[in-house]
Amino acid sequence: MKAIIKYLESVLETREKEKQSYLIFKPRKYQQEFVKKYDEGIRFFAICWCRRMGKDMFALYVACRECIKKPRSIVYYIFPTIKQGKMMILEGFTNEKERILEAIISKKALKLPEKSDKLFHSDNSIRFKNGSIIYFVDSRVADTKVGGNLDLVVSSETAMQLNPTLLDLLLPAIENVDGKLILVSTPRLGSQFNEIIESNDEKYYKDIMNALDVRAVDDEGNKIWTDEKLENARKMMSKSKFEEELLCNLDVARESSIYGYSLMQANWVKELSIKGKKLYVSEDLGINDSTALVFVVENTIIHHYANVDNATMHYINYIKNFMKQAEIRDVEIILPHDAKNRIDNIDHLTSRREAYSKNFTNVKVLNAYSISKTIEIVKHSIEQHKIKFYDCENVRSMVKLMKMYEWKIDSSSGENLRTPVHGRGISASNTCDAVEYFCMYMFSSIYNKNLKDIMQTNYLEDSDSEVSYLWKS
Repeated sequence: MKAIIKYLESVLETREKEKQSYLIFKPRKYQQEFVKKYDEGIRFFAICWCRRMGKDMFALYVACRECIKKPRSIVYYIFPTIKQGKMMILEGFTNEKERILEAIISKKALKLPEKSDKLFHSDNSIRFKNGSIIYFVDSRVADTKVGGNLDLVVSSETAMQLNPTLLDLLLPAIENVDGKLILVSTPRLGSQFNEIIESNDEKYYKDIMNALDVRAVDDEGNKIWTDEKLENARKMMSKSKFEEELLCNLDVARESSIYGYSLMQANWVKELSIKGKKLYVSEDLGINDSTALVFVVENTIIHHYANVDNATMHYINYIKNFMKQAEIRDVEIILPHDAKNRIDNIDHLTSRREAYSKNFTNVKVLNAYSISKTIEIVKHSIEQHKIKFYDCENVRSMVKLMKMYEWKIDSSSGENLRTPVHGRGISASNTCDAVEYFCMYMFSSIYNKNLKDIMQTNYLEDSDSEVSYLWKS
């Protein structure tokens, strides 16, 4: 009996060594910590590593390792597009001109396609002799391909995924078998990935590693990003791209952000006494989207509030309660041009202007305005510190929202269409509109005299720009 047991143990040991020999890739020191956590039973990972840290090669190693250790495992490896998946993994090469797949896993472990020299099959899958499969999937259709349980889901460039509900749709397929989820990406403001990294969700093992991190070294202990390489990258990349992709800054506005650059130069006020001061409340009125209020004292934004599906009286009472708590009596309400015509979607009896005029003595309604002119005035007002921001959590959150206000980009050509994107729900556009109304009300008369100096185009050629932008009673 002892001889049989010893023989079986020997067979198992031999098989285990054979399995390990299939894995060619050797994790770096900082990657080994991840493997340790994985083997300890942690199921959810959010890995925010900068460029050149080997995120995808390592994630593929983990996926292959899972498939070898557990026969008949089903893994989804998701990319924003399948084209990216092929370029980066399936048909990709290392710096040494070796096929990436062959740098990760031995062909001895794979069930190779017939009549092809490729290592992957026509359905973009890697198949193992033990029955395990890794499917490489386009994020845009990933939810339609789930036909059963998933032992592991790897999401590459998670912050860039084109399906915002992807993770919510895939999680049930993981939960059914206690599967695991690995999210790898550089950050992107407003993405679900950023939300997870910044959240207090303890089920995730999270790791942020930028180019300056002491752990960011190769197998020989040399810096992956030397000072020289960093300096060259800084010269070649935009400031926002450098901050985002190499320094892993979670709060960088996208390059398509309308106010991103301006807000990087904003003036933040640390201390401000508001008791007894005059308050301005600028409001964007929503119907199918959010209503946003911006509270300003001494040209400093001190507070922001946004909500949806509430009657006008909800926001009127919010302002009154704010004034009471702040011990402020003097307030001026700034409303957009359509307030005089726009009926409350809940209280259909009065216009928004009438409702506010019944509750406040000083209500101003703006005329219509050119959006291009308005944006330039707001940019200039922020950059020249004509409007400032009170340094508190509420206003910081508002500014983060403002950074997500973007130009529409043509999906095929990449051309900036110079048209703002307006969202639904608690959207960035509504908050930015409220800020714009305040700036137009306070500063437009100043800029009307010399606006051509700060505009890229001749606004006077636009008939809409001839409209007066001053308030009217």
